[in-house]
Amino acid sequence: MKFKFILLALILAATSISFAQTKKPATAAIAPDAVVKNLYAAQKGENGPFFQTKSRALVDKYFAKDFADVIWQDAIEANGEVGALGFDPLYNAQDTQITLFKIGKPEYGEGNMDLADVPVTFKNMGKAETILFRLERDARKAWKISDIYYPNAEIEGADSLRKIYETSAQSAAGEGISGELQTGKTESVILYVGEETGDYAAYCFKNNSDAGRQILAACKNGDECEVTGETGEAACKVPGLEASLSASASITKVVSVKSLGRRKK
Repeated sequence: MKFKFILLALILAATSISFAQTKKPATAAIAPDAVVKNLYAAQKGENGPFFQTKSRALVDKYFAKDFADVIWQDAIEANGEVGALGFDPLYNAQDTQITLFKIGKPEYGEGNMDLADVPVTFKNMGKAETILFRLERDARKAWKISDIYYPNAEIEGADSLRKIYETSAQSAAGEGISGELQTGKTESVILYVGEETGDYAAYCFKNNSDAGRQILAACKNGDECEVTGETGEAACKVPGLEASLSASASITKVVSVKSLGRRKK
């Protein structure tokens, strides 16, 4: 009987060892440079995340959530037309003839191993180009792209893909207006000094208009007020201002408005 118990114990032990040897290890997180490599491969195979509106999951696969939100929203609003991107964001060009393509090793943040930059170098039509991918590790320890940088960008504000999306969104939203709010009984103005001329200019609005109510709800008399919206032609008058205005317009629609507080004298 004792011999049978010993034999059974040996069989169970052998089975446990065999199971432990065949059990698959936990899947390791994909390295930052592998994420970039997979993105280029998907784009080349016409299964990239940009420009398409069929799969939000495809965008989330590569990009951090807040960045994915921007990319996805732009594609949805473009509705098949050209949105913020009139070029291939992986090559920073409209026309491509790529040679000497290379994805570099990740360069991790100093003291922050959850941050990494992956450089991509190539020649496009003989011109050397560098693109830098910024990746961050999320709560699930997955590496996601949080921005794409273009160090050789020649246009101001086009050195980052985030900036390009933000600039496009601002242009779509309307004109940027910033100045000191001066309130009147029925009409008010946002007064500012032109950077080029040094002369006074103003945007005016009726207090009881939709635009006026939104502005006055956010800004008080004397505040520096920042407005994004639409404007129309108008001859504004500023009470107590003897100097003539170099330019003026009426605020007809407000997309966003916020108070910057009173200007420091």
